Amino acid sequence: MTRVELADGIILLMGYNSQDKKLDRRLVWFVADRIMPQLIDNYAKTYGFGIDEALENFITVKESELKYNSRRKQRYADIPTPALTFPGYSTIRQIGDIQDETTTFVAIKNGQQAIISNLEVGGLGGRIGYRLEQNRIWFVNIPDGVYTHVLVKYVPTISGVSDSEQLAIPSVIEGDLINLIMQVLREQKITPEDKNSNNVSN
Repeated sequence: MTRVELADGIILLMGYNSQDKKLDRRLVWFVADRIMPQLIDNYAKTYGFGIDEALENFITVKESELKYNSRRKQRYADIPTPALTFPGYSTIRQIGDIQDETTTFVAIKNGQQAIISNLEVGGLGGRIGYRLEQNRIWFVNIPDGVYTHVLVKYVPTISGVSDSEQLAIPSVIEGDLINLIMQVLREQKITPEDKNSNNVSN
Protein backbone atom coordinates (compact mmCIF):
# COMPACT_ATOMS: atom_id res chain seq x y z
CA MET A 1 0.00 0.00 0.00
CA THR A 2 1.30 3.47 -0.91
CA ARG A 3 0.50 6.64 0.98
CA VAL A 4 -1.73 7.73 -1.94
CA GLU A 5 -3.70 4.46 -1.77
CA LEU A 6 -4.01 4.88 2.00
CA ALA A 7 -5.31 8.45 1.76
CA ASP A 8 -7.64 7.91 -1.20
CA GLY A 9 -9.12 4.80 0.40
CA ILE A 10 -9.85 6.67 3.64
CA ILE A 11 -11.31 9.66 1.79
CA LEU A 12 -13.73 7.35 -0.06
CA LEU A 13 -14.58 5.32 3.06
CA MET A 14 -15.50 8.55 4.85
CA GLY A 15 -17.94 9.49 2.11
CA TYR A 16 -15.97 12.15 0.30
CA ASN A 17 -15.82 12.09 -3.50
CA SER A 18 -13.17 13.41 -5.83
CA GLN A 19 -14.96 16.78 -6.11
CA ASP A 20 -15.07 17.30 -2.35
CA LYS A 21 -12.22 19.47 -1.05
CA LYS A 22 -13.04 19.11 2.68
CA LEU A 23 -10.49 16.34 3.19
CA ASP A 24 -7.20 16.13 1.37
CA ARG A 25 -4.41 13.59 1.40
CA ARG A 26 -2.02 15.77 3.41
CA LEU A 27 -4.40 15.81 6.36
CA VAL A 28 -4.68 12.00 6.24
CA TRP A 29 -0.86 11.69 6.22
CA PHE A 30 -0.52 14.19 9.07
CA VAL A 31 -2.98 12.22 11.21
CA ALA A 32 -1.27 8.94 10.24
CA ASP A 33 2.11 10.23 11.46
CA ARG A 34 0.52 11.41 14.71
CA ILE A 35 -1.00 8.01 15.49
CA MET A 36 1.87 5.79 14.30
CA PRO A 37 3.47 5.59 17.79
CA GLN A 38 0.12 4.38 19.19
CA LEU A 39 -0.21 1.88 16.34
CA ILE A 40 3.32 0.53 16.94
CA ASP A 41 2.66 0.29 20.68
CA ASN A 42 -0.61 -1.62 20.04
CA TYR A 43 1.20 -3.89 17.57
CA ALA A 44 3.91 -4.67 20.14
CA LYS A 45 1.37 -5.50 22.85
CA THR A 46 -0.84 -7.60 20.53
CA TYR A 47 2.01 -9.73 19.18
CA GLY A 48 4.16 -9.86 22.33
CA PHE A 49 7.05 -7.71 21.04
CA GLY A 50 9.16 -5.17 22.85
CA ILE A 51 9.06 -1.71 21.25
CA ASP A 52 12.57 -2.10 19.79
CA GLU A 53 11.57 -5.40 18.19
CA ALA A 54 8.29 -3.93 16.94
CA LEU A 55 10.05 -0.96 15.33
CA GLU A 56 12.13 -3.37 13.22
CA ASN A 57 8.92 -4.28 11.34
CA PHE A 58 8.37 -0.68 10.20
CA ILE A 59 11.79 0.17 8.76
CA THR A 60 12.67 1.52 5.34
CA VAL A 61 16.15 1.03 3.90
CA LYS A 62 17.71 3.83 1.83
CA GLU A 63 21.10 5.08 0.73
CA SER A 64 22.38 8.52 1.69
CA GLU A 65 25.27 10.41 0.13
CA LEU A 66 28.25 11.24 2.30
CA LYS A 67 29.16 14.95 2.36
CA TYR A 68 31.82 17.10 4.02
CA ASN A 69 31.37 20.20 6.17
CA SER A 70 34.54 22.29 5.92
CA ARG A 71 33.67 24.46 8.94
CA ARG A 72 33.26 21.47 11.26
CA LYS A 73 35.85 19.42 9.34
CA GLN A 74 33.50 16.50 9.62
CA ARG A 75 31.61 14.20 7.28
CA TYR A 76 27.85 13.91 7.39
CA ALA A 77 24.84 12.50 5.57
CA ASP A 78 21.18 13.45 5.65
CA ILE A 79 18.43 11.05 6.64
CA PRO A 80 16.74 10.49 3.24
CA THR A 81 13.25 11.48 4.47
CA PRO A 82 11.99 12.63 7.89
CA ALA A 83 12.13 9.91 10.54
CA LEU A 84 9.17 9.15 12.76
CA THR A 85 9.41 10.38 16.36
CA PHE A 86 8.75 7.73 18.99
CA PRO A 87 9.21 8.93 22.58
CA GLY A 88 12.01 7.10 24.38
CA TYR A 89 13.19 5.15 21.32
CA SER A 90 15.35 5.87 18.29
CA THR A 91 13.65 5.28 14.96
CA ILE A 92 17.06 5.37 13.26
CA ARG A 93 17.59 1.63 13.53
CA GLN A 94 20.94 1.14 11.79
CA ILE A 95 23.53 3.03 9.77
CA GLY A 96 26.34 1.23 8.02
CA ASP A 97 28.19 0.01 4.95
CA ILE A 98 26.13 -0.35 1.76
CA GLN A 99 28.07 -3.36 0.47
CA ASP A 100 28.32 -5.17 3.80
CA GLU A 101 25.23 -4.90 6.00
CA THR A 102 27.09 -6.63 8.85
CA THR A 103 29.35 -3.56 9.09
CA THR A 104 27.30 -1.25 11.26
CA PHE A 105 28.31 2.07 12.77
CA VAL A 106 28.08 2.86 16.48
CA ALA A 107 25.43 5.29 17.72
CA ILE A 108 26.85 8.03 19.96
CA LYS A 109 24.43 9.93 22.15
CA ASN A 110 24.48 13.72 22.10
CA GLY A 111 27.08 14.95 24.58
CA GLN A 112 28.79 11.56 24.71
CA GLN A 113 31.35 12.54 22.07
CA ALA A 114 32.95 15.09 24.40
CA ILE A 115 33.35 12.41 27.07
CA ILE A 116 34.93 9.80 24.79
CA SER A 117 36.99 12.15 22.60
CA ASN A 118 40.11 11.72 24.75
CA LEU A 119 39.94 7.94 24.62
CA GLU A 120 41.87 6.02 21.98
CA VAL A 121 40.18 6.44 18.53
CA GLY A 122 37.24 8.11 20.23
CA GLY A 123 36.58 5.12 22.43
CA LEU A 124 35.11 3.28 19.46
CA GLY A 125 37.70 0.53 19.20
CA GLY A 126 38.45 1.52 15.61
CA ARG A 127 34.80 1.42 14.59
CA ILE A 128 32.91 4.27 12.91
CA GLY A 129 30.52 6.22 15.10
CA TYR A 130 27.66 8.58 14.33
CA ARG A 131 25.47 11.02 16.18
CA LEU A 132 22.21 12.62 15.13
CA GLU A 133 21.29 16.28 14.90
CA GLN A 134 17.65 16.39 13.82
CA ASN A 135 17.66 14.89 10.29
CA ARG A 136 21.45 15.00 9.88
CA ILE A 137 23.95 12.22 10.67
CA TRP A 138 27.46 13.31 11.73
CA PHE A 139 30.23 10.73 11.53
CA VAL A 140 33.13 10.10 13.90
CA ASN A 141 36.26 8.15 12.92
CA ILE A 142 35.09 7.55 9.34
CA PRO A 143 38.09 6.87 7.04
CA ASP A 144 38.90 9.18 4.13
CA GLY A 145 38.02 8.03 0.62
CA VAL A 146 36.30 4.78 1.63
CA TYR A 147 32.62 5.72 1.61
CA THR A 148 30.61 7.78 -0.87
CA HIS A 149 27.24 6.63 0.52
CA VAL A 150 25.96 4.96 3.68
CA LEU A 151 23.01 2.65 4.26
CA VAL A 152 20.29 4.03 6.55
CA LYS A 153 17.62 1.81 8.10
CA TYR A 154 14.93 3.86 9.81
CA VAL A 155 11.21 4.29 10.46
CA PRO A 156 10.02 7.09 8.15
CA THR A 157 7.05 9.41 8.47
CA ILE A 158 4.23 8.66 6.05
CA SER A 159 4.08 12.32 5.00
CA GLY A 160 7.77 12.24 4.07
CA VAL A 161 7.91 9.24 1.72
CA SER A 162 7.18 9.43 -2.01
CA ASP A 163 3.75 8.79 -3.51
CA SER A 164 4.89 5.59 -5.23
CA GLU A 165 6.79 4.04 -2.31
CA GLN A 166 5.28 1.08 -0.46
CA LEU A 167 4.64 1.93 3.19
CA ALA A 168 6.75 -0.05 5.66
CA ILE A 169 3.78 -1.27 7.69
CA PRO A 170 3.02 -4.95 8.42
CA SER A 171 0.00 -6.00 6.35
CA VAL A 172 -1.68 -7.52 9.43
CA ILE A 173 -2.20 -4.05 10.91
CA GLU A 174 -3.03 -2.01 7.81
CA GLY A 175 -6.71 -2.26 8.80
CA ASP A 176 -5.88 -0.98 12.30
CA LEU A 177 -4.06 2.01 10.80
CA ILE A 178 -7.03 2.86 8.58
CA ASN A 179 -9.50 2.53 11.47
CA LEU A 180 -7.41 4.70 13.81
CA ILE A 181 -7.02 7.43 11.18
CA MET A 182 -10.75 7.41 10.43
CA GLN A 183 -11.57 7.59 14.14
CA VAL A 184 -9.42 10.72 14.57
CA LEU A 185 -10.82 12.34 11.41
CA ARG A 186 -14.42 11.64 12.45
CA GLU A 187 -13.78 13.24 15.84
CA GLN A 188 -12.35 16.31 14.11
CA LYS A 189 -15.28 16.41 11.70
CA ILE A 190 -17.96 16.46 14.42
CA THR A 191 -16.12 18.98 16.61
CA PRO A 192 -17.40 22.42 15.57
CA GLU A 193 -14.73 24.90 14.58
CA ASP A 194 -14.26 27.69 17.12
CA LYS A 195 -14.37 30.93 15.13
CA ASN A 196 -14.15 33.17 18.18
CA SER A 197 -10.99 34.95 19.25
CA ASN A 198 -11.08 36.07 22.88
CA ASN A 199 -14.86 35.53 22.90
CA VAL A 200 -15.26 37.87 19.89
CA SER A 201 -16.67 36.39 16.69
CA ASN A 202 -14.57 36.85 13.54
